[in-house]
Amino acid sequence: MRFKVLLWVMVMLAFGGCTSNEQPAAAAGEGRAEHRIESDELRLLMRELNMVVYERQKSELERDDVRRRHALSLAAIVKELSGKIADVPADELGGKLTEKAYSRYENYAQQLNRDGDGIETVARNYELEKLEKKIMKMERTCDSCHALFRGYHGQ
Repeated sequence: MRFKVLLWVMVMLAFGGCTSNEQPAAAAGEGRAEHRIESDELRLLMRELNMVVYERQKSELERDDVRRRHALSLAAIVKELSGKIADVPADELGGKLTEKAYSRYENYAQQLNRDGDGIETVARNYELEKLEKKIMKMERTCDSCHALFRGYHGQ
């Protein structure tokens, strides 16, 4: 039994003696300490630069880019559909429209197309502060047309 305990202690000492005293970080980053810059002024400048580039500003720019792409997509769809809406003949609109009513219908379709152009122009010119106003204008065009023609009874 003593022999087993003695053998066990010797094995543990042998394994303990095989460990290296060298720091792994120092071995991996040889020469880093001699080139390390320790300037409080530079640290403050880098922190400020980091805040401007990576935090608030970048996220605002990314949001603007997403809004711009959405606006361009919206404008393309609105223009395409307004052209198709304008091409629907009066006799296929489900009601007996008067010539005057069909003319108003065409005017709304043309206005919707112009609204799409306005949204596209704002997006292409990066004037995103005007985008909400342009979209609201388009919605008013839609609402006006719907108010007149949903449930149209030849009035």
